Amino acid sequence: MPFSTIQFFKQLNIFKRNKKPIELKIIALLDYVYHGSVRGVAKKLSKFFADISKTSVHRYAKKFQRLIKLVEVKERKLVAVDETVVKVNGKHCYVWIAVDAETKEVVCFDVSKGRSYLDALAFMKKVKARCKGKLPLVLVDKGPWYK
Repeated sequence: MPFSTIQFFKQLNIFKRNKKPIELKIIALLDYVYHGSVRGVAKKLSKFFADISKTSVHRYAKKFQRLIKLVEVKERKLVAVDETVVKVNGKHCYVWIAVDAETKEVVCFDVSKGRSYLDALAFMKKVKARCKGKLPLVLVDKGPWYK
């Protein structure tokens, strides 16, 4: 079965209602995790995509923090990486995720505006920062952005 970022977040069962697209909720959550400002995330997403309250972003973040522990930097043998395009109100962005294939632990995730070789390289650097030693063997699909 192919690895899916959206399926992964659905399985976490963080989002209770379906008033907003799940893609918008995932972007809000990931943006908050990386930038740490509920108000800033809500303002940015409301400006570019759709209205989302800072209370909603905070609620997603709190539930996510309870489910996903801070990723420990450790040696890893095999990491699966995937990205998915997300379209919210006509605008595209890409959600990247890396999972340790042995422990099923989320190693890293990110959101980018593009899906180029440089975006993939930047994400792989973040994955490497979560791995001791060399970058482990990485499983990817056949996208041309993974050279």
